[in-house]
Amino acid sequence: MDEKQKLLREIEITRLEFIGASLAAIGDGILAFSAGLALEMLENELVDQSRTQHVHIAATQNQLDYFIHELMKIRKTIT
Repeated sequence: MDEKQKLLREIEITRLEFIGASLAAIGDGILAFSAGLALEMLENELVDQSRTQHVHIAATQNQLDYFIHELMKIRKTIT
């Protein structure tokens, strides 16, 4: 193999290395993006659960207030 062919071969190998590294970088970017989406989904789920829990607590508080009010009415009727 002469020097020109060796140089062309090294260029081909280096080009393949560059393509491989580029694909790996793109893959890393996609991985980082998907991790960001997963994190956002989990954070939104936590916020939704917190809101739902707050609504349940408020509804329970309203029911307790109603029952206390009814018990007070019964107590007034009895005494």
